[in-house]
Amino acid sequence: MLGFNLNRDRHLSGNGEWMTWARVQGGFHDPDRFSHLVLSGTPEMIGALGDELRKGNRTGPIHVYSPEGFSQQSYSGLAAATLDGIERLLRDLEGEREREKDAAAAAELGRRLAEHRAQLAEFRRRAGEQMDAAEWSRLDVEMQRMTPVLREVIWDARLSAILESF
Repeated sequence: MLGFNLNRDRHLSGNGEWMTWARVQGGFHDPDRFSHLVLSGTPEMIGALGDELRKGNRTGPIHVYSPEGFSQQSYSGLAAATLDGIERLLRDLEGEREREKDAAAAAELGRRLAEHRAQLAEFRRRAGEQMDAAEWSRLDVEMQRMTPVLREVIWDARLSAILESF
């Protein structure tokens, strides 16, 4: 697996046009945000690379191009890795809820965690079904959007509890 990016710097009629394949920030030379190029990867191997492909808190869609296509084994493996990560985060947040000293904040956090658990169950259901590339991309983007929301849920619950007390 290699970090990989393609870019283009084109000037026509004095206007600059810059394009890049990877979602780099602040210029083309941002190797921490390069996309990945997997050479000779099997569907099973690609499915097991979920954590590696998400290093650096990358949240964009994962696209796989190969002569054989992207198999159900790859989708299932990537989805399982993402779902396991969300589950670990929910368990950590549940521990934070149990340690929360403010009863109103703990109750609000519990309510929000229950909503996220229901959403996680729906993701698991969808991941267990047969998926094509379009469905995988939709599911992956939805799962990736959940992680930053969960990282803020404690503070949102505490703020909500404070505002409710007024």
